This record gives sequence, structure tokens and C-alpha cells, in this order.
Amino acid sequence: MKSEPSGARVSVDGTSRGTAPVLVTNLAPGEHMVVLESDAGTVRQTVTVESGATASLMVPLGGGHQSGSGSGGWVTVSSPIVVQLFESGQLLGSSQSDRVMVTAGRHELTLVNEALGYRDTRTVQVPAGKIANLSVEVPKGTIALNAQPWAEVWIDGEKIGETPIGNYQLSVGTHDVLFRHPELGEQHYSTIVTLKAPARLSVDLRKK
Repeated sequence: MKSEPSGARVSVDGTSRGTAPVLVTNLAPGEHMVVLESDAGTVRQTVTVESGATASLMVPLGGGHQSGSGSGGWVTVSSPIVVQLFESGQLLGSSQSDRVMVTAGRHELTLVNEALGYRDTRTVQVPAGKIANLSVEVPKGTIALNAQPWAEVWIDGEKIGETPIGNYQLSVGTHDVLFRHPELGEQHYSTIVTLKAPARLSVDLRKK
């Protein structure tokens, strides 16, 4: 964590962690409340820590919630999938946070979901003391479905046809798949569609 200027007193979840710049270790994955205090004012920021990753927080003092001088701003991300925000290779936060604090001005942000193979670079202008909004349109991947002996297929409650079904386009993410046969009953599955490779799901309704 860094402050501008440096030397702000840092506390995480109410525990003092020294003065900025500081590296805070052994934090559990999830959201943490970071408070930076200096003569320029006090800034509170919620930071989401991802498992196995380092979150970087750059706080412009004097532009936070209380000082109102406007030297910093925020970015919010509206996305149906969770994405992490990187700038110059440093993790700033994720779409799970209500907003991510950055310095005011132009930022080139990379939005990433490694599990789904999603990566996009966006340029955003952050007004001083205000919020810039980013909206993510989830791309589509493909899925192939088959069943023995055959089945009608519903995805997320919508009937899409009878097996075999190949190269069916679906937005990336997790989907509920229902196979139904008039004599052999039905089976539910949860499958993940990514951009890395076509998803494949094959079932044998004769086996319970």
C-alpha cells in the first residue's frame, strides 16, 4: 500500500500496520477495510484480496471521502462475471468491490478472469472526486452436448433442442444443464463455459 504523499498511518480491519508504503501480509481472502490517516485527512477504502494474489492500493491523500479536495476518484465495474482490475501489471481490485480508488486522470486498465480465459483492456478517464463506470459485456464460448441414448436439453431453464448438439454458443460462466428422456428421467449438471476451449458434456441416462 502506498499513499501520496507517503508516510500515512495504515490500519487494516482496525489493526495498525505501520506507515505507507507498506506490504501487509497474511490477510485472508475477501474484503478488508483499509484506513490511511495523515495530516491531509483520513481515507477509508475497501480492498478485495484474492487468494494467491497481491492487491496493490495507491491512495491519493486529500482526495478521499472526508477531505473532498478531489485529487482522487474511483472506478466501478458492472460485470456478470468476476473480473480483476490490473494497471501496469499491478492488481488494483476486483468487480466484487463497490468501487476501487485510483488517482484522477486517464487509466489503462486490464480486466481479467483467468479461469474463464477472459481478458480485455479498457481506457477510462476518472474525474477528480467522482466515479467512472466500466461495463463488461461477457463474450460467448461454445459447448457440445450429447446423451445416450438421446435427450432433450434445457440450459438455464431454456429448451435448446435434442442431442447431439454441437458448437452451441453460450456466454462464458457457469450454466445449469438439464437432460430429459421420456422413459429414463432427467439429470442435472453444472458446467463452465470458457474462452479457452469448447466445453463438452456427455452423459449416459441409462446409468443412475
